[in-house]
Amino acid sequence: MNRKAKTYPVCVKVARRRRIVLLGALSLLWLFVLLRGAAGMLSYANAPTQPSSYVQLEIASGDTLDSIVTDYCNDKLDYRSFKREVVQLNHLMDKDNIHTGSYLLIPVYE
Repeated sequence: MNRKAKTYPVCVKVARRRRIVLLGALSLLWLFVLLRGAAGMLSYANAPTQPSSYVQLEIASGDTLDSIVTDYCNDKLDYRSFKREVVQLNHLMDKDNIHTGSYLLIPVYE
């Protein structure tokens, strides 16, 4: 009973190696996405939920809502969420149409 070892053609070996490499790459990609999501959740958990105070700001000539939000939005806050909060707080129908001399109420987070 002389048994021969199984030998596979080269194309089968290459296909198996490709599958292993693809599986490894997909696993690394999944791990990256998982860790990125966890980091985002942690930064969201550390964000302040209530403003510590409010500032009443008179709109000067040349001011835009984006420039005002950029000045008052700190690193712990999401820019879009903060802008949405300012728009809702001031009942702005057209967020791009603010007038010189009018006032905006701006939440301040510490």
